[in-house]
Amino acid sequence: MPLCKWSEEDWKVLVNAILRKKCILMLGPETALANLDGHPKLLSQSLADLLTKDMDSRFKDNIDSANLMEAAQYYCMQPGNGKIKLQMKIQEFYTLYGSSLSSSFHRDLAALPFYLAILSSPDEMFDAALKEQHKSPKIGWYNYKEKKSTMESIGTPAEPMLFYLYGSIKDEESLVATEDDLLDFLVSITAKGSLPEQLINKLQAPDKSFLFLGFGFKHWYLRILLHILEIKNKDNPSFALEDFMPGSEAEFKSTVLFFQEGPCKINFIEKGFVGFAAELRHRFEAGTAGAEEVKPLRPEKRPRVFICHASEDKSFAASLYEQLKAEGLDPWLDKENLCGGDRWDEVIQRAIKKEIDYFLVLQSKSLQKKVVGYVNKEIYEARERQKTFRSGIRFIIPLKIGDCEILEELEDLQSEAIDTQDKIAELVRLIDRDYKKRGN
Repeated sequence: MPLCKWSEEDWKVLVNAILRKKCILMLGPETALANLDGHPKLLSQSLADLLTKDMDSRFKDNIDSANLMEAAQYYCMQPGNGKIKLQMKIQEFYTLYGSSLSSSFHRDLAALPFYLAILSSPDEMFDAALKEQHKSPKIGWYNYKEKKSTMESIGTPAEPMLFYLYGSIKDEESLVATEDDLLDFLVSITAKGSLPEQLINKLQAPDKSFLFLGFGFKHWYLRILLHILEIKNKDNPSFALEDFMPGSEAEFKSTVLFFQEGPCKINFIEKGFVGFAAELRHRFEAGTAGAEEVKPLRPEKRPRVFICHASEDKSFAASLYEQLKAEGLDPWLDKENLCGGDRWDEVIQRAIKKEIDYFLVLQSKSLQKKVVGYVNKEIYEARERQKTFRSGIRFIIPLKIGDCEILEELEDLQSEAIDTQDKIAELVRLIDRDYKKRGN
């Protein structure tokens, strides 16, 4: 893959551009991950699932479930639906799930002095994270139907401007929801004066660079959009992180080549969203504090968290694994960490006895019934290791899935429910606090 070889010089260039207000953040839907009903998933994917849930099988079986605009297009075609009903559903969904949630990814970005962010998803997770940082974001958006924008000013680091390019949930008529909407949007945005002149000037300024995160370069229409906005011929390099699905290597390669060699000159970075945002924040704060040498974050310093579960709860365990990973922890799960040919018993025992920092037990009715099972051996080994920790330092953390009894051998430890986004956030904060007590 022709990916950018990330160097110390690249970090310095990006940090310096942010510090000097030369970098515009371009935030896309692939970064909006939330835990809904106990399953971490992209908000766009969750909404697509909601729209296709009761759809006629003639359409449902032929829809790309990962394509929200396609799902919305066919939703409108169902008898009794239509555009107004679709707009209401989208507004209700993002108001409920995307207006107050944030993640470690968004919080790390919010700690940086971005003055302008262009968003291609109507979720307000970055807005919520900025408010947690005691900033006062200003909101603007484009209405493709009226060919006009709602925007006060460009913004400052204390009051950054968040411009929703594809419309805002505050104005449901402005939302670019379906494939037909997208075509109308592309035609509309070519009209002179449709976007604020001050915004166009910033986007087209040769001294500006861009940081694209999950913006959607794999979609054909993004090339048209960047061409219309004339985001090209910059003095400074721009960077992008994209999440391409397995099996799309050829598409990824051609996309990277197009933007690396074309007039936009965008380099693609081979890093995960969460790790990249944490690293960027760390380097910015260390650099602005006057550190002589900024050392990169060491992945091994992340708390390593073992997920112990009954086999019947493997789906929940996999979801929790993804959420903890998104929050910056280093989760350990048999399905993810065991490789072909491993002596699995030795690997698991070594992990529990020596390698992990915390041992999560997913208590459930299924686990209660495991009178005989390998999971009991895992819990026994964890209890033995718990004895080696100083009083007040956590190791085993029991978590409850649904309504169930506490295992007798864990009754002396406080158990917590783990059924909502807030509960998972509390768990992450608990682990972070305890990890710092250990001097890490």
